[in-house]
Amino acid sequence: MAFILYRGILWKPTKAMYFSTNSLFDTPLIRKVLSFDRFCLIEKFLHFVDNSSLPIHFCKKAKIEPIYDYQVNKFKTLYIPNKNISIDKSLLLWKGHLSWKQYIPSKRSRFGMKSFALCESATGYIWNCFLYTGKEMTDSFAPDLKKYKYQATKIVITQMDNLIGNEYCLHIDHWYTSYKICKALLDHNTDCIGTLSNNRKQLPQDIKNVKIKIGDTLV
Repeated sequence: MAFILYRGILWKPTKAMYFSTNSLFDTPLIRKVLSFDRFCLIEKFLHFVDNSSLPIHFCKKAKIEPIYDYQVNKFKTLYIPNKNISIDKSLLLWKGHLSWKQYIPSKRSRFGMKSFALCESATGYIWNCFLYTGKEMTDSFAPDLKKYKYQATKIVITQMDNLIGNEYCLHIDHWYTSYKICKALLDHNTDCIGTLSNNRKQLPQDIKNVKIKIGDTLV
């Protein structure tokens, strides 16, 4: 796992190049840890759960859930983000067959696994994240979130976790921004900044009709 993360920092076109003894591509630290053949063998048969222990109707990400949840919990326990944080969608490129693969034309990858991530604005550090696998994802939200109508509001409250109420400032785009989410965050001593679509429900008519110029402020 450490090697896979390391490849994200030091990129090379092929896996074999990390184990090369050629002086142009040499990374001796990798070869000290394991051989190329052993890495390929582990990667080929990597498995995180006992299939016989899974229920008949298990969630779509059940086979990677233990390692995924473990890493996200580590992200949250090892670092406390600064005041300014952000939540947005992310798309991890995936070319294989997957029932919950998403298509987002505005993203660079376009096809892949969609996730929602809460990051520190200054560094991009991922503090919380979860994969979107369809309707089953929203069904797994806490029961007290049923009072919120929009999925975006539920996602924000879930992602904030124990950061909410600790004077953070959340930055979001127009898909999340609404009267409901702003009020929910402000009620818990959390600021919210985001772009706003003027067709959102519960917006005052004055805000819907106004044309704001650069430098103007509407309160």
